[in-house]
Amino acid sequence: MEKIYKLIKSIFVIAVLVLAASCTDNDVEPLFEQSINERTEALKKEYLDILKAPTDGWIGYYSPNETFGAYTMLMKFDDNGDVDIKSDYEFGNQDNIITYRIDKTLKIELVLESFSVFSSIFSLNNNNNGGEFVFNILSATADEVVLESKLDFGDDITIFTLRKATPADFDFTPVYASANKIAGECTDSVFRNILFNNEAIASFSFNADTRLITLNYFENDVKLNLNVPAVVTPTGFSLLNPVTINNVTISSFTFDETSEEYINAADNLRLINDDTPLRLTNDLEDLNAPNRLAIFANEFRFGFNSLTSCAWDEMIQQVDASLRTQGFTYTGVQLRTDYNSTSNTNANSRIVVLVQRLSDGLATSGSYYVNVENKDNLVFVTFTGFASGNGISWIDSTSPLLNFFLSTKGLVYTDEGSFSSNLFNYTNGAGTFTSVDDPSLRTYGLFYQ
Repeated sequence: MEKIYKLIKSIFVIAVLVLAASCTDNDVEPLFEQSINERTEALKKEYLDILKAPTDGWIGYYSPNETFGAYTMLMKFDDNGDVDIKSDYEFGNQDNIITYRIDKTLKIELVLESFSVFSSIFSLNNNNNGGEFVFNILSATADEVVLESKLDFGDDITIFTLRKATPADFDFTPVYASANKIAGECTDSVFRNILFNNEAIASFSFNADTRLITLNYFENDVKLNLNVPAVVTPTGFSLLNPVTINNVTISSFTFDETSEEYINAADNLRLINDDTPLRLTNDLEDLNAPNRLAIFANEFRFGFNSLTSCAWDEMIQQVDASLRTQGFTYTGVQLRTDYNSTSNTNANSRIVVLVQRLSDGLATSGSYYVNVENKDNLVFVTFTGFASGNGISWIDSTSPLLNFFLSTKGLVYTDEGSFSSNLFNYTNGAGTFTSVDDPSLRTYGLFYQ
């Protein structure tokens, strides 16, 4: 029995040795013909060749985060490791030629090695603007390169898509003109509404400096707002990422020369200048509330807020120029409301024009009695008499300002929360008044006692 056991053991050992001898490296089929490093270098070369190939380079629209506008980027890569970058950011003041490289850490990357427009955007807000100068290359073909920020984390990750550029893309003059047209003229209404099938679904505003679109709309009677980066083109604009409002998708508009409106005919959308906002709200119910501070003021000393329209600013320049011929300079206006007051002038409020005397800087004012009432979600102001001698003396100079408040079709009042300007932020309430007679005129101010 022991001899049989030894024989079986010997046969097993020999079989294992024979099997081991028959297994060599030459019999294993490799999964890839190249090593990892070889494959990486081949992919880097492929991407590099794609980037360098287009005669006129690449064009893309870049926004570092959801609250920053989108800007056109033109990038032309060469064989020497240089990339010529041009953009419409800051009117091209950050254009230059820098070095670049294709590298790899976790993914294949496009690294912009020197200071460029991307670096300038990255440096905003103490390097806390969500910008980037290193992109992961997600895909690259002869017609499209898709880049992803390497530095973004969370939900707001920048995707930057490049497509072949044309010679016409390098002329930004039509883009700048288009941005100004989208922002509108001073004579345009401050109320701009997007219509779907000729029914207003959202209000629209555009800041040409920040390239941001603000959309306000109502959902289940709740007022909501969106800030969306805008891509400006010579013929109109598009939203960097389309949005859906009450089941209507808003993506892009083209300026129609015939109607002089921005339209999207395929989606039955129009952008129009309107006489009134998207919806008249009951904000003014708080205007005569017992705890409301009585003085609404738009005064130079409180600083500037962009909600004050440029048409208002031009009107104030006209008032000031006229007052200067009388030896004074304009410094502000107040609407002093007291809805419950009575007087022998049938007034419950006053309009006070604030000035300084040019000869010695003395601060003084001219006043007018008015009656203020709320009706149909509008404010109506009626002139009832002069409250001071200066008011009489200055009536020709101040009449444009008085006519604003005396809008025969009423004033739209909008609560704007706490006061803010380029100089101050106060907890005082703030609001705007807009003339329905001339909706290009809007003033922003704070309330105080």
